[in-house]
This record gives sequence, C-alpha cells and structure tokens, in this order.
Amino acid sequence: MTLYIWWLFTIPTDRLVCELWTRNVPTQAEIVQSCGTADLGPYTLQVTRGGVTVCTIPAPSLPWFMQDCTLSGRMDDYRLRVVEPMYQTLICSVSTPTQDAPTADEIAAQCPGAAKYEIRFSGTRQADPKPDTVCMPPPTPRPDTIATSKDLHLLAGKLIWYGRARSNCPGGLAGVDPETFAATACGMDGARADVIAWQNSLDDAILQASAAWNVPPMTLKNIIERETQYWPWTGSLGEHGMIQITDDGAHIVLHVYEKGYYQLRPEQRAQARAAWLASLDCYYCSPEQAIQKARESMSKYAQALAAYYCTYQNWPAALTAWNVKYKE
Repeated sequence: MTLYIWWLFTIPTDRLVCELWTRNVPTQAEIVQSCGTADLGPYTLQVTRGGVTVCTIPAPSLPWFMQDCTLSGRMDDYRLRVVEPMYQTLICSVSTPTQDAPTADEIAAQCPGAAKYEIRFSGTRQADPKPDTVCMPPPTPRPDTIATSKDLHLLAGKLIWYGRARSNCPGGLAGVDPETFAATACGMDGARADVIAWQNSLDDAILQASAAWNVPPMTLKNIIERETQYWPWTGSLGEHGMIQITDDGAHIVLHVYEKGYYQLRPEQRAQARAAWLASLDCYYCSPEQAIQKARESMSKYAQALAAYYCTYQNWPAALTAWNVKYKE
C-alpha cells in the first residue's frame, strides 16, 4: 500500500533576526558579527524610530538605507531590524492512506499539540511492513519494579528552583549551588522525598514501553537518569526528549523502522528526522506538562533504544554507540 506524506509547517511569519543601534551605518561584516547572518539576500531591513517602523527595504540595500528611506537626523536616532520574511518551521509529518489532505483527527493522532500550521504535500512511500516483520530485540526479563531512591542533586536543584520542593537550608538560602544549579547538601536533605517521587513518576510508562519494544526497562530508566536526571528541560541545542537523542539517533530510528526513509531525497530525510525529534519536545510547557509529554513519548524512547540494538546486534555495543555521530 502507498502512503501519502504531508509536512506540517508553522504559519509563515516575519522573524526578527536581530536589532542594531549604531552611530554609523553598519557594514555587512558588522551585521554578520552581530546577527550571525552572512548572506543578507533573503532578509529585509526595517528602520524604526521610537518603536515605529518608518521604512522597510531589502537588506542588500544596507549601505544606502539612509538615502533610500529619505531619513534625516542622526544615525543613532534609528534602530535597524534584520528580519527574515515569511519564516516557517517544520513541526511534524503526517501519512495518509489516500491522496486527500489529512483530517483533523489524523493530524491530532500523529502530531499531538499541532495548532497553527500550513500543510504541504511531500511525496509518497510504501507503507510500513507488518508488525511481525519489524526488527525487535530478544525478550528480556520483566522486573516487578524499577523503583529507585537515588540522591540526584541536579534534579533536586531543579525541583527547588522551580518551587516543586523545599530545602532545609538555614538563613533563607535556597539550597541550590549558583554555579552548577545542583542542590547543596541541605537542599538535598529537604528535597529528598520529592526527588524520589519524581524519579519514579515515569516507571509505569517505562515498563509499558519497554515491554512493547523488548527493551530492558532498567536500561531505559538508567539512560533517562544519566542524560537528564528526569528533568525535562535538561540538555543542549540539538538534543531532544529525556533521552537527549540527536539527529544522528533519529537517523538510526528511521533507518530501522521507516522503510521508505531512503526513498526520500536527502533534504526530505533531514525533514523527516527533524519532525520525529520535534515530536518529543514540549514547547512552552510547565514541568508537569513536560513530564506528561515524556510519558506519552516513552514508546518512542524505547523504539530508539530498540533501533540501536537492531543496528549493533547486542546491548553492550548498542549502548556504547548511543552517542556516535552520524554524517549524511
């Protein structure tokens, strides 16, 4: 069966890249240094005064903007805004069994949380194989519990900082190290009960997802602990979800489980990886909403771990390769 693939993009909007306030007309090199934008071709310049836009011109006209906008007065009376017009972000992909655009129910099922978007047809691929042909690790023992009671100082610091736990520190101290943002000793003492409850709040989801994908549940839990200490906003740019999976990891998942992946053009494969990773994120969420998103994403976490097993054929090699970089 052929599936029809649709990309969901955010509604096009003008995106502010940066704003400058200078005494002299900036050079392109100064724009690059300030804004990180080497090629001004796709951008526009907005000239504002007192918060009001007085002129909009193509960014390549930068050297002549005073004349082109017929501005008078001093240069430092104005601010320059570098704007990317009609900016869009890919947020998800949807597959349908017909050529018709996806319905609201299909979008909600495959792209939870999608609200404002623009739909574009992307292409076709063959349907996924039947479940009994999907690569799966061998069954593993299923423990009755994976509960832990570890003193996780980073988690404790986050819980204290965001008002989800209280420290036992005297003198009004917050109990959080200002440099590392981890809990101090007295902070950990006060937050311990909340830390234990929080680190076990995903156990049911971990057990269920690991059973579905034949993944050792304690292995999955240990990865979450090592990568984020169960706090949903830990990590750096390019890392997603509580397992902090990257574009390289998404490539392995789609290589193993998305059989039409290599029928896509390279840029489409990049978009597919971006969409899969974005489905793990919870934008503008509270900690409680983000932890609920992690529960909902746990099957994908387990799927990612299973994909590594299927690629490397045993658990030690799969875990060693967890952070290996992939270059397309």
